Amino acid sequence: MLRQTIYGKLNKDEFSLKTGSLHMSSEKREELFQANKNRLKELAHRAIFIKGLSPRDFLVICIDVDDNRMFRDLADYLMPNSNWQQFRDRGEQPIARGSVPIEIRDLLVKIVPDIKDGLYGKIPKGVVRAVILSGGASVYHIEPVSELAHNYRNN
Repeated sequence: MLRQTIYGKLNKDEFSLKTGSLHMSSEKREELFQANKNRLKELAHRAIFIKGLSPRDFLVICIDVDDNRMFRDLADYLMPNSNWQQFRDRGEQPIARGSVPIEIRDLLVKIVPDIKDGLYGKIPKGVVRAVILSGGASVYHIEPVSELAHNYRNN
């Protein structure tokens, strides 16, 4: 159902996606990744150890909600009924993060073909793919870490 819902909504905008809305540099996505890396690692840990998923069964994603509405439907799927305006009102960038079924990579490759190798290539054991969606897409490998481990290190 997710694939049909998201694909159906994003496919309507396919023409505009192919005509220049992929604007953000990989450096900006790297900044977004660094700012969200710990939370993405926690989400990966939760998907594996709480939901019981294998790293080959899901992706962890981070979406810039204000990115020209390119990935807005996927953000709304991850965080339904979110009030994105409250973040803007506080001067913050609205970001959606979560784990999604691996099948979503087919859609992502249609939108951003350059990430195909990163999404379909082999990954090392103990690693999860994290995808940053903002003006395009970048794929990273992360190691899952529990929230308790992060809290312990930060205290």
